[in-house]
Amino acid sequence: MEIKNAIIYFDGACLPYNPGGTATYGFVVKDTGGNTVFRGKGVAAEQGTNNIAEYTGLIEALKKAKEMGVEQVKIYGDSMLVVNQINGVYEVRSKNIYPLYEIAKKLLSQFSDWKIQWVARKNNKEADKLSTEAFIEYIENKNRQRIEKLREELVISENGCFKIRDYVITLNPPSCNCQYFQRINSFSLLKKDNIVIKCKHILFVEESIRN
Repeated sequence: MEIKNAIIYFDGACLPYNPGGTATYGFVVKDTGGNTVFRGKGVAAEQGTNNIAEYTGLIEALKKAKEMGVEQVKIYGDSMLVVNQINGVYEVRSKNIYPLYEIAKKLLSQFSDWKIQWVARKNNKEADKLSTEAFIEYIENKNRQRIEKLREELVISENGCFKIRDYVITLNPPSCNCQYFQRINSFSLLKKDNIVIKCKHILFVEESIRN
């Protein structure tokens, strides 16, 4: 779909902790009528920071907008640092961020007109949700790769619960007494947004029921 004028919302997250967690991003491209014409999300770095995630979200959004034939763009993000650095209000001091800053500025120079503005997180929900989804998908896909080792284990349903060895699993809500589930879901950044990461045991039970 080709549009000449677009509105971009971008966001990034670093979970389950920042810095050092998995940096993910999300963005949406809208037409001037406010209709979403593209949604994007992905992993910026397996071990990164929130700022790396935010900049990657902006960069990927700009790449997509250019690919769609956009000439003029209005950009909104809830990262005060990214917005103010792009606008020249803040100096870019981080060696890790400066290359991303340069890429973003180079991409922006390819548009005939652009503006970037800060918005509160509550007004950036669509992009925020996508960055969170990218993190959940990344983690749960890694956990699915470990499922094969459970094939020989017997899953027994007891009063709505399931057992794999000494692990007790429930599906609604998702819960497991394994150390991985307890540890990763103890981080405040996940609790704040009511995010629950499923361990390999929960994913195995879900697959077993479906099959």
